[in-house]
Amino acid sequence: MIMIKQLLLPKQTYILLRDYVLEEQNYEVCGVLSGLEGKVLNLYKVKNIATQPEIAFYMEPQGLYNALIAVERSGQELLAIFHSHPSGARTDLSSSDLVGGWGYRKLLHMVVIPAATDVNIRAFDISASSPIEVPIVITA
Repeated sequence: MIMIKQLLLPKQTYILLRDYVLEEQNYEVCGVLSGLEGKVLNLYKVKNIATQPEIAFYMEPQGLYNALIAVERSGQELLAIFHSHPSGARTDLSSSDLVGGWGYRKLLHMVVIPAATDVNIRAFDISASSPIEVPIVITA
């Protein structure tokens, strides 16, 4: 079971995530977040190589491997997988997101949705039979 009761996201990391999503708002972007004790310290972008990136994401294996090695070397924990949905799409995890996240059920799964000049971010614990939303707190 995931022990993170809330995800602490520094404003600087929030801005990096927001800009990444807004730059590619017609496509799903993805990556991972690492940190300690529920506080995000690093964001790793991973290329989406899905055949239809406007409706799905599949992390490029070498990019994901590189991110995981960097997390391990930093002494941090892998906290979350993130991906975006294109503007106007659903704000929760889709059934394909849940199936695709099966191998990473002990991590939070974040979905980021572009909205004009900002983004809506939601995090979910998928370790149980139904996703449970985990609050995200933007910190200074």
